[in-house]
Amino acid sequence: MRTRSGIGSPSRGIPDPAAVNGLMNAFGSAALVLALAAAAAAQDAPPPKPQEPPVAFRPVEEAKPAETAGEKAPGPAVLVVGPAKVTLYGFLRGDVEYDDSRMDNAVFPQWVLTEARSTGARLNDEDLIFHPRLSRLGVKVEGKPLTDLFGAIPTGLLEIDFYNANVSTESRAVPRIRHAFAQIEWPDFETSVLFGQFWQNLSPLFPLVNSDLVMWNAGNAGDRAPQARLTWKTLRGSFGVSTAVAWLLTGAVDQKNLDGVAPLTDSQPDGQASGRPSVEGRVAVSWMPWPDKKKAAELGVAYHEGWERTRFPIGTRGERHFRSEAVAVDLVVPFTPGIFLRAEAWAGRNLSDIRGGIGQGVNATTGREITARGGWAELEVRTFSFHRIGLGATVDDPENDEVPTGATQATAGRTLNRTAYVANRLDLGKGVEFGADWIWWNTRYHRTAAGARMGQGTANRVDVYLMVGF
Repeated sequence: MRTRSGIGSPSRGIPDPAAVNGLMNAFGSAALVLALAAAAAAQDAPPPKPQEPPVAFRPVEEAKPAETAGEKAPGPAVLVVGPAKVTLYGFLRGDVEYDDSRMDNAVFPQWVLTEARSTGARLNDEDLIFHPRLSRLGVKVEGKPLTDLFGAIPTGLLEIDFYNANVSTESRAVPRIRHAFAQIEWPDFETSVLFGQFWQNLSPLFPLVNSDLVMWNAGNAGDRAPQARLTWKTLRGSFGVSTAVAWLLTGAVDQKNLDGVAPLTDSQPDGQASGRPSVEGRVAVSWMPWPDKKKAAELGVAYHEGWERTRFPIGTRGERHFRSEAVAVDLVVPFTPGIFLRAEAWAGRNLSDIRGGIGQGVNATTGREITARGGWAELEVRTFSFHRIGLGATVDDPENDEVPTGATQATAGRTLNRTAYVANRLDLGKGVEFGADWIWWNTRYHRTAAGARMGQGTANRVDVYLMVGF
């Protein structure tokens, strides 16, 4: 954490070592018991054959690793509807999640609330939640080649889950669109064009942990957004190169409307009001370091730029035009076929629309864009054919001098959001997976304008789930 403003160390650091050791021992024991049980079951049944999605259905920029678990299930349903082939896939999943301190939201966790007594908060204010919201259904469509368009293959995808915040009770979750796009691919030219909602182009990887919000605003950047995308990707032997350029709806994620809060009355989101799309580009090279060709190494570099405009001046600076900029690097390195590293790093300003800056893009009091940097790294190890473990850490670090200086839980500026975690995955066969995650989560807050300390919040979060894919 940078402290240009001269802020001292917060009053509370890492959790009590004995408590953490106890939690980790219990967590490791549970994982070992489950692993041994799965091993015994695996001796009585042949291992399932992993299935890859049909090549024609894959977008040129493939889906992020942690988001494709449902496609492991054998035997997806394939239908022929008119000139198109339709494939159904998905999974049913239930989660149990426990926090020993209060998060900003138990179902949609992004940061830990401050536990400073001056805000009236309570220390170790625990919560427990059960939900099936991550259950998912997807439909892939592949049309026949279009001879009048140089053999282009039309494809499309619609994918939904129930992870929608616009619901009153946990027993009434409503569907949410994850992906919805149409794509035309020219295999002979190694080129594709995509229109619809898909991943932002900046950050193509996910941590293994926290399927709820995949560590957004805690170090992992890049969400989904409506867009138009042009991609070129080529593979020559064991070496590949890909280039993608996307024009996206600005504000699709954060819906920023700085002059839509009383007494200002503009109802149009600032990104739409700019009349310009965000632009993102990424170039990546990949290679196969191992002869089995199961894990490719890849290095990517990306750039993001967006524009926002308000009708009324914002803050003491009286700004009406704002800019979002970011650069990012992503890396995948397989050390062996069963051990590999994933990592991303990024830096920029006004990044709330790409899940950076701990959700803080512009300081509405000063009218100043907030700069931030962050990233994450994870080592994944396959211990057995049915078990893998991920060890990682994440960080999102805005510039202290630029965040708000509010005196309440809702208005306090967040200066650092970091985690360390352990993720366990057990493949029980035939599309059935069990997961158990532990996250140590720490969020620090800025001083108030009067100089009062807003402290920090520290939580231990445990998530256990069972998933059945199809």
